[in-house]
Amino acid sequence: MSDLILFAGGGTGGHLFPGIAIAEELQRRDPTTRVLFVGSERGIERQIMAGHRFPHVALPLSPLRHFWRRPGQFFWRNWRAVVRARRIILEDRPRAVVGLGGLTSAPLVWAAHRAGVPVLLLEQNAIPGRATRWLAPCARLICVAFPECLEHLPTDVPVLPCGNPVRSEICQLAHDSTGPATQTILVLGGSQGAESLNAAVVEMVCGHPESLADWTVVHQTGPRHVESVRTAYAQAGQRHVVTEFLPDVAEQYRRADIVISRAGATTLSELACAGKPMVLVPYPHAADNHQQANAEVFVRHGAAAIVLQAESSTSTAANLWSALEPWLTDAALRHTIGAAARGLARPDAADRIVRLLLETLRIAA
Repeated sequence: MSDLILFAGGGTGGHLFPGIAIAEELQRRDPTTRVLFVGSERGIERQIMAGHRFPHVALPLSPLRHFWRRPGQFFWRNWRAVVRARRIILEDRPRAVVGLGGLTSAPLVWAAHRAGVPVLLLEQNAIPGRATRWLAPCARLICVAFPECLEHLPTDVPVLPCGNPVRSEICQLAHDSTGPATQTILVLGGSQGAESLNAAVVEMVCGHPESLADWTVVHQTGPRHVESVRTAYAQAGQRHVVTEFLPDVAEQYRRADIVISRAGATTLSELACAGKPMVLVPYPHAADNHQQANAEVFVRHGAAAIVLQAESSTSTAANLWSALEPWLTDAALRHTIGAAARGLARPDAADRIVRLLLETLRIAA
């Protein structure tokens, strides 16, 4: 029977897409390799996995925020998740488990470690998440996207900076020449959307109709704000495309002249491949403020501007406009910043991580 590789984790596109990139590379090398994603029941995860050919199993997990509100349910559901993860390991007998980060990855990674199955962990952010720190002793190898991550992880487990794996259609953008300007601003709040970012961007756009009259705003809002954002742009007379989720994100990256985005690590890695100038608004409540740390890496390399989220959307909108306005009329500046972003791209990350995974399995055997 062909080898089975399990991918543990999910919940957001930021965790899932690197795993999908590695799974694609594994099957490109050996089409007989079997892949199974084991994650959560969240709707966005099901939506993302439905767009790919890989099988997916959901564990009955409760997020950490439910610990204080519903402790009984939290322990019961997560205990069931641990039991089911152990059964998957014992019945499916995988060759390896790749942990994608987040609490969702913990039951399967722990079960694999207890069963002696080799574990490789991925860490996408400049500051490692709690799950990576907790699960590090279970891993044979940890692959990180940012060298800045090394100082936060234990020294008794091999940790290698490999870049953040991106899907094949995104990798291709790193080799494409820059196309003609389309005067498009792409707004990304992440796969789940971002209410405060949506509000600030809408206020900024609607406050400058003359300056943006020749521009189109393509705005990924998440599922809750599609209609309100669409209505606001229509009333302001702003050309727009508003959607809850972008299935054709590679094409949207290709067409965009400027990107306004949160600073999730996977999104940054994809935008680096696309070579796009970006205004980053880090999510201020991210664990250990890791999104700001991610954004600061890009700012230090001249690849982005950073706008910190203010107390009010009006203040954030004003700060966004201050960062964005000089870029609207200066194509050469946009090109320079985009080129700096492309200099941070690691389109070979999936290939490097698969090589390391296969070498780890060879040593383990």
